[in-house]
Amino acid sequence: ALVATREDASHLGGDAELEWAASGRLGVVAGIRADRLPGEAEWTADPRLALAFSAGAWTLRAAGGEFHQGRWRTRFALPDAGSPAGVPTRARHLVAGAERSGEPSLKVEAYTKSYGRYAESGEGPRVAAGRATGLDAIVRWSRQGRVNGWVTYSLLRGRLELEDGRVVPSAVDVTHSFTGVATVRLPGELQLGNTLRYASGRPFTPRSAGPPGAPHGDRLPHYLRLDTRFTRLWTVRGRMLVTYVEMLNTADRANIAGYSYDDAADRRTTIPSFFGQRTAVLGGSVNF
Repeated sequence: ALVATREDASHLGGDAELEWAASGRLGVVAGIRADRLPGEAEWTADPRLALAFSAGAWTLRAAGGEFHQGRWRTRFALPDAGSPAGVPTRARHLVAGAERSGEPSLKVEAYTKSYGRYAESGEGPRVAAGRATGLDAIVRWSRQGRVNGWVTYSLLRGRLELEDGRVVPSAVDVTHSFTGVATVRLPGELQLGNTLRYASGRPFTPRSAGPPGAPHGDRLPHYLRLDTRFTRLWTVRGRMLVTYVEMLNTADRANIAGYSYDDAADRRTTIPSFFGQRTAVLGGSVNF
């Protein structure tokens, strides 16, 4: 059957911002935003404040604010009676970090984000509140003569409080994430690049022939993938030509994106991730 719906997706809002150089080292940015969001009848106000302090090669930052979003959505959602359900319409963020210029450069940020005023969406257990806390770090080498690259690491803990009192992992609760990139200059205008990615398994709700399992009560296997690329630089009539051969998923690891179930939910099949098999790519580009 076809169902026709009509939604008001209009969005009216405005914002104001003040920047103040309190001293040669301290900067302050304060702002506020007001909106009448799609699907909402009332106006919301979002105050925000950011501070930055410079001391030599280091810059310290702190920021906080409140953010709202409407319950109106256009994306398609698969029915899932087992996963936590709801859309947060309010979020409060607090972020603090430090950044160092130079070689290598370093940036570290810690944050906590709380979510509330969940609107109904989905068929699973209703969410009353949510929280995410974590840390992001990146170290970058960009001025070395032979080997350059960068390394990132993320630590994240996400939790949802359900209306029935249970506390479960949120969909974003991927505890550890790591990416490492290294580029090595070789003789003859050759470059060798490697990218290694790792992430611990994200939560999902297991299904069975009976009632659904605990919300986000299981985790996918961890993700691990190595990509390798050889690049050759050419100069042709004053233009730069780049050719490369790349091997995606060099180790041919069968990473899993999720599971599908039959109608009786008594048998599940793995859904492979993109580039779940080793894949070779040839390519090139010309800069005019």
